[in-house]
Amino acid sequence: RPVADYEDTNVPAMQASAPTTYSQLDPINTAYLRYQDMWVRQTVEQVLTGYDVDEEDEAWLAKHNTKACKAIAAQKPSGACTMDATLLETLLTKLELAHFEALQQRGDEWEPEVQAGRIPQLPATEAVLPKPLATAKLRSTSAPPYSISSAYDFWLGKRRRSYRRGPLLQHLWYEEPWKSICFEDPEEPGEQGDMPFCISETRNSTARAAGRHVSDQELWT
Repeated sequence: RPVADYEDTNVPAMQASAPTTYSQLDPINTAYLRYQDMWVRQTVEQVLTGYDVDEEDEAWLAKHNTKACKAIAAQKPSGACTMDATLLETLLTKLELAHFEALQQRGDEWEPEVQAGRIPQLPATEAVLPKPLATAKLRSTSAPPYSISSAYDFWLGKRRRSYRRGPLLQHLWYEEPWKSICFEDPEEPGEQGDMPFCISETRNSTARAAGRHVSDQELWT
């Protein structure tokens, strides 16, 4: 039924409010807000699967820019230049994708192990994507050579410190050979464990699932 005096008592609530600007928001909440514009000829998927800088990256970036500024002030012919977080994200994303592409081209070195249900032994990151090749791949970004060289050295060190020396882009862990490495069987080192449900499963995972006996305890817990 109609509510008496609804329109009269709710006029303020029914009026359109003025848009809120970024500076008017609570600074605690704005720390979790991030706007990333769509780049030209870039899909939504490419934006969402790009690299995001973390605290370690920001600390390195500050040191890098301080060093670059000193070199510029001293007029050293090193081509030094500063770098912002957006450029670093772009370079690290490109490096990850270039490394993944190069690794796929060397599939004959690891695919037999994956198909056999074993954990593949991959070549070193710098062997798959050496610095000269990476530099050539990143020329399309129009980034200065100094920035590319610095970003490559930082990326290589970060990869060496990462889990299993694996990719820094999360979605690449769902691709082979990283998927098999991530789901190594904890009870049988060197062997693949049960994979999460995907469109395609490894032969090893399928065989395990088909021949596995489910106990009554597992069934009812």
